[in-house]
Amino acid sequence: MALWAFYIWWKRHRYTRERFAFSGFFALLGFGTLFLGSLSLNTSMIGGLLFALLKPFGLISRPAPLVLTPMEAWLFAVLFIGLVYAYIRVFTAWAGQKSLAQHEQEQNREAASVLRDIKLLLSRKPESREKRAPYREDAELEHDLLERPESLVWHERTRQLWLLRNRSYQFDGEYDPAHSCWLGEEKHTGALAVLACYQEAPQDLSGLVDYAREVAANRARTRIKLIVALKNNASPPEETFADCRLIYTSEAALLADLVDFSNYFADICHRVEDHKLMDSNLTLLDVYTSSSYRKENKGNTVRDQTLETFIRDWLQDDNTECQLALLGEYGQGKSTASFLLCYHLIKQRDEHPDTRIPILIELRGKNLRTLTPEELLATWAYRYRIDAQALLHLHLAGRLLLIFEGFDEIDLSGDTEARIGHFRTLWRLNYPEAKLIVTGRPNFFLDSRELRRALGNAERTHTLYLAPFNLDQIAESLREADQSTRTEILNLAEKDEKFYEVVARPSLLYAVSLLWRREHLSQRRHIDSALVIDLFIRQTLKRQQAKHDKSSFDTPPFMVLNSAERHYFMSGIAAYMAAKQLPNQIDGRQLEEAVEQLVAAIPDAVSQSVDAVRDEDPHPLRSEARLEWQTKSAEIMRKINTDVRACGLLVTDPSKDGNFRFAHKSYMELLPGPDHQPPILEG
Repeated sequence: MALWAFYIWWKRHRYTRERFAFSGFFALLGFGTLFLGSLSLNTSMIGGLLFALLKPFGLISRPAPLVLTPMEAWLFAVLFIGLVYAYIRVFTAWAGQKSLAQHEQEQNREAASVLRDIKLLLSRKPESREKRAPYREDAELEHDLLERPESLVWHERTRQLWLLRNRSYQFDGEYDPAHSCWLGEEKHTGALAVLACYQEAPQDLSGLVDYAREVAANRARTRIKLIVALKNNASPPEETFADCRLIYTSEAALLADLVDFSNYFADICHRVEDHKLMDSNLTLLDVYTSSSYRKENKGNTVRDQTLETFIRDWLQDDNTECQLALLGEYGQGKSTASFLLCYHLIKQRDEHPDTRIPILIELRGKNLRTLTPEELLATWAYRYRIDAQALLHLHLAGRLLLIFEGFDEIDLSGDTEARIGHFRTLWRLNYPEAKLIVTGRPNFFLDSRELRRALGNAERTHTLYLAPFNLDQIAESLREADQSTRTEILNLAEKDEKFYEVVARPSLLYAVSLLWRREHLSQRRHIDSALVIDLFIRQTLKRQQAKHDKSSFDTPPFMVLNSAERHYFMSGIAAYMAAKQLPNQIDGRQLEEAVEQLVAAIPDAVSQSVDAVRDEDPHPLRSEARLEWQTKSAEIMRKINTDVRACGLLVTDPSKDGNFRFAHKSYMELLPGPDHQPPILEG
């Protein structure tokens, strides 16, 4: 068994982990049994092994009465422990062929289990044999992700739409294709309900009415409600029947006012018009400037048409089946562009009610691979108390623009299959009338082949890359800055290529404009993106501390941390999120767990590193001189958690209730850097 285990490891590209688990486990079991037997009988293992090897050749007739020496016992004990350690290391970090079962466990983040693998290998069930089969990544790539799914047939859509608008009806049984109708009842009156589904307006309904009368007689119903649903908006025939109430409707009528988007529209408008940007009195509307784009990653930038103009033309083109992928590096304004596109389309609906309704779905932290299309829509709809099925019907009818923002922040995106799996869910919403936009960073993908596989080729998807701002766009974005700051930034950007690379990114340009005077950036010789983000983080934390300093003497301070400790906790939370492989999203429980570990690990030097001039308390956070830990430890932890949530760089995540995120993903990426020296946390 030991030789077989070694051979499987040596040829691991041909064998799965389950085979190594089986052979290695029983090899160790045999070795351990031999060792324990030698200990109990006080006989030498070497003598027993020599007897077993030489007896078949007639070289020895019976084992020599050798006694197990302490040295031999210790030697074999150390050898056994070493073999167990090596076995576990090879098993947990298996680098050979992967089975379907192992791949599924990795995607679900399940820990490797020797006993589970052995049980799977020994099982004779058909499903176990299938799971033991080798996993082939290429097999996942053979399916065309962007193949359009079939839309619901009209009679099925009719039944669902009618029930969404009229809860007092129910239709039981199968659809009757001979008469193109569903049979049911109206619950309140007990009347027979006949829902007839036609593509075009029928010329004569007498045959359908006779059929309804026959069914009503068989079911002892005295009332009949005949509902005729037309796919198009053609004028129905003018017919009346004395014993049958006739109701005409159409797809447009069934979809009209099906969903109340007022709360969602108000939310988007508030976040664009009223919500203040960090450390500023400005809003997105004050600083937004439409970006230019490239159609290929290394192509020429299109300057004669803005991104919004391209998207508007694409939305109005009913002949194209191409979807849209908007890619950009950090700080290039993908999220802002998505918000402002939604905002402008919502405003446009005041004059053009037929404008598609933009639905902005933030993908941060979602595991799309486990969701159906309806469930994906429901993750957005529940916040606004919108029925996900009603939303799906509007999408099927071509009334929506679905914007999936931030695919680079989705959960469980460790390997190619996992990343492709997320897009497989997204493209299941690629119905014939659909318009979809996906946004994210291109470095989410391993290579160009994977990118093309996930997003589709030029015939399937318009892939646009956000281009850096030119000087005119920088000037427009700085329209709310004071004139001297605006002029100095533009002059330096024109002369210094390195500085231009920084301010050509909208989010960094905003930070530079705020820090230009406060941090004397004009006097610095070298300005890079890391410096700008770092200074902006420190400035934000200083601003939070200033709120504490301005509190009145008769009011208890609402902050418990000093500025150095707050920076420590922000860095530590970023390190925790990286260690747990979280996207830029953390729930309340995880946040409290991180804070608890950070409090236990905080060095005294952190608290003592504050600026004495600012009159901040330099006593160590865990000392009695600072806080009454012995008597009020639970209350103090609550205050620290509140301080971390409310007075740092974390903001509430609107995409998921009870979750928090850094105001910009770049903050999370920079904070655990070598200059910040975050603590080492568990996990």
